[in-house]
Amino acid sequence: MYKLIRSQKHLSPLGLVIFACTIGAIGYFIFYSLAATSSVGDLNNDGVVNISDLSILLSDYGTSNSAADINGDSTVNVLDLSVLLSHYGQTVTSGGGGSTTLTAPGNLHGTANTTSSVTLNWTASSGSVAGYTLYRAGQSYKSLGNVTSYTDSGLSTDTVYEYTIAARDSTGALSPKSNLAPVITKEGAPAPQPSYTLDSTFDYPSKSNPSDYMQHVDFDVVCLYSGVPPVRDAPDDPIVYPGQPGASHQHVFSGNKTVNASSTLSSLEAGTSSCILTQDKASYWMPELYTSGKAITPFHARAYYRAGSLKVLSHIPHGLRMIAGNSKATSPQDKSIAGWQCRQVSPDVVTIGKQATIPTCASTDLLEGSVVFPNCWDGVNLDSADHKSHMSYSSSDSCDAAHPVHMPQLTLAYRYPPGTTNSTSYLSAMNSGLTLHADFFNAWEQPTLDALVDRCINAGVHCGDVSSKHFPGPIPAP
Repeated sequence: MYKLIRSQKHLSPLGLVIFACTIGAIGYFIFYSLAATSSVGDLNNDGVVNISDLSILLSDYGTSNSAADINGDSTVNVLDLSVLLSHYGQTVTSGGGGSTTLTAPGNLHGTANTTSSVTLNWTASSGSVAGYTLYRAGQSYKSLGNVTSYTDSGLSTDTVYEYTIAARDSTGALSPKSNLAPVITKEGAPAPQPSYTLDSTFDYPSKSNPSDYMQHVDFDVVCLYSGVPPVRDAPDDPIVYPGQPGASHQHVFSGNKTVNASSTLSSLEAGTSSCILTQDKASYWMPELYTSGKAITPFHARAYYRAGSLKVLSHIPHGLRMIAGNSKATSPQDKSIAGWQCRQVSPDVVTIGKQATIPTCASTDLLEGSVVFPNCWDGVNLDSADHKSHMSYSSSDSCDAAHPVHMPQLTLAYRYPPGTTNSTSYLSAMNSGLTLHADFFNAWEQPTLDALVDRCINAGVHCGDVSSKHFPGPIPAP
C-alpha cells in the first residue's frame, strides 16, 4: 500500500510543488505547477484541492468503487494520484462542475429501500460520460462507472439521506450536479407505547359513521394565534427555490421560526417553533393575500392531521416535503383540495361553505383559506424533481400502486381578520385569487409526531388541538 514520506508540501524556487511518496515498492517524486482554478480532485468538497484530498486518495489506494477513483477505472491507483496532483492547490469551480460538454444528470430519485439500503436511479447525462460521482450529505461519496443506478447499503434504519450526482468525463471534469434527492430508509419495529389514560376532553368517533370518523379522528396544531405573528413573510420557497432568496412570490410562513430560502432538514431540526406544541418544528407556508394592494396578515394558522381513512395508517416520514394546490392555476381549482370559506367568529360556525374562489364575507366574519395535502407516499422519496410526483391522493380509501404508503391527511388553514377581505382579494401567486396552494416541510421531533399518529389516528381518537397540557399520554423524548 502507500506510505506518505512527507505530508507537507514544498514550494521550489520555480513555483513547483514537490511531494515524495512510495506506493508499493515504487517511489515517486511528483512535480507539478500551481494553478488558479479546477473542478477535479476536491474529494472532501472543501473548495480546494489540498493535502486533505491527497490523504483521502492515499487511504483508499488500491481499493475499488471509491470517490477517490477520479478517472473512473474502478480502481484507485497512480493514475488517480496523477490527476489529483495535477490540480493540487487549485480552487474548485462552483457546483463541482468544469465540463463544458456534459449536462447534469436528471431526475435523481430513489426506487426502492429497506431498513439498511436505498436504490437510486437517474437519467443519463449527455456527452462523453466516463462515469458518475455520487454525493451524500454534500460530500463526494462514491465514484461510479457509466451506470444509471446504484444501491447504497449499510445505512441506518428510518434515517434520512440526501444525494446529488454529477457526470464525469475521461479527464475527471464534472458536469453540473443533479437535483437533490432526499430519501429515507424503512422503519424498523414500532416502539412500544406507554400505558396511559385519556380524560373526557378526548372522544372516540364511531366507524359506523365513516365520514365523521375520517374527518374527526385527528390531532391539530395551532401555529399562529393572538400575539404570535407569522415567523416570516418573504419571497422565498425552500422547497421549490432552495438557496435562492427572493426567487419566489411572497409567502407567509408559520411553524419553524428559523425558516428561510436556504433551510434544510438539519437547520429546521436545530430551530424552534411558533406552534403551541413546540415539538412541531415543521415549516408551513401559503402565498400572501392582498386586498386593494395591501397585504393582509393571517391571525391564525392551524395544521389539521386527520385520519381521512378507516384503516391503520403509516407514520409521516421525517424530512418529507409536500406541495398541494396549484400556484399557476388560471381556472377554479377543486375546492376539496384548495378553497375558501367564511366563518363566524363566535360561535365558530361556517357561514359561506368552501368554494374555489374568494368570497365576500360578512363584515363580522373571517375568511379562511385551506389546502388539503396528498396522503399517499411512494415510500422512498422525501421530495421529487417536480416536488409532487412522490405523492398522490387516495381514492376510495386506497392508495395507488406507485404510492402505496397511506398516511394521515394534512390540511393547512390560514384565517384572516374580519372586514379585511372581499371577492376582489388576490394572492401573490400570479396576482390571482385562483392560485391557492401550500407547502409543508416535516421537521417535527419525530417521536412526538409518531406518537400522535399512533395514539390519535390509529387509536380512533379525536384529540383536537394538542399542546403540552393536552396530549394523549406522555410526550416522548426527542
